[in-house]
Amino acid sequence: MRSPLQLVRSSPTAGIAAGIMLVEDEKDVLDAMVGLLTLEGHRVYAGRSVVDVLRTHAEALKIGDAPVDLVVADYRLEHGANGLEAIEGLCSHIGRRVPAIIVTGDTSPSRLKEVSASSVRILHKPVTGEELSEAIRAALSEDDAVVPTRKPAVGTTEGLSLR
Repeated sequence: MRSPLQLVRSSPTAGIAAGIMLVEDEKDVLDAMVGLLTLEGHRVYAGRSVVDVLRTHAEALKIGDAPVDLVVADYRLEHGANGLEAIEGLCSHIGRRVPAIIVTGDTSPSRLKEVSASSVRILHKPVTGEELSEAIRAALSEDDAVVPTRKPAVGTTEGLSLR
């Protein structure tokens, strides 16, 4: 399902690589991804559900600017939700489309076809830190996407794997 929302260019806050909304229902994977993304300088609004992510983002807005440049979501979420629905809901909430990445361990041909038919990048678990970082850089550097204001430090993701 495509949204009428258009992809809009925003500008990341100085000193922050990107603002990322992250939805992952497995706590260990969520914690690893938040650690990795934070280490790389990203501002992360994370949660195990869309509601959790929106709550985290709302708390950040109370403190000040809370840019969103990218959404990363697991495909299979709790209560029958999926990552494409999560991305659509988060983009609707912020009022614009942003680049997005689906991370999945699902190998079902119908699921993969559904994700491939969308404009969302897909990463297959287990995902290394390098793979995630490269997918983020690629998603943010597309023609209509946001280009980060700085590159993550070299070597910060070497050897990390998100399972």
